[in-house]
Amino acid sequence: MRIEREAVLIVVLIGLVLTPMWYFAIASGEPTPGVQLQSDSDTEIVPTETFLPTPNEVNTNVSGVVTWLALFVLVAMIVYTRRFTERVGRATDALRLDGTVLPSWLTSEHRSVLAYWPARTPSAGLVTLALLTWAVVSFAGLLAWEGLNYARTQFIGVYMGLMLLTMGVWMAVYMTWFMPSITVAEQREH
Repeated sequence: MRIEREAVLIVVLIGLVLTPMWYFAIASGEPTPGVQLQSDSDTEIVPTETFLPTPNEVNTNVSGVVTWLALFVLVAMIVYTRRFTERVGRATDALRLDGTVLPSWLTSEHRSVLAYWPARTPSAGLVTLALLTWAVVSFAGLLAWEGLNYARTQFIGVYMGLMLLTMGVWMAVYMTWFMPSITVAEQREH
């Protein structure tokens, strides 16, 4: 995959924004009261015992930086998904529509179709959808099991997030390989 100059510039700008925020969050002169996540280390139920090391206390400054970082990652995922759908979904040549009769709701005197890519149903798309469906069902089962379990419920957010992320990827794959794509030009009077 080719990394464009604009993408590197955006990452550098995000780093320039987040670095001072992170510095002030960690080295703030007056510490803000944090939320104690775990008070006793000898209890049986440990809510911060996860597969990732997590802090025992989270203050508002650090949570703000983490929130901004998560938003930047979300925007990057959306941009990458859009590029994936454009690159893979429009990999073939567009059909020529010269003289083709199109539905009346699609064209008008001020709107015309420039390019049309028909839906392809490749076997790779079917296999990908099957695997993503299996992943969604698995995460939904894990979410239900964790929610109905009385002892530990710290992975509910992880399972829910992964299930929703997998559903989003499922929709992107379906839209890319199994729906036609169209480019329309419209005259507007400005």
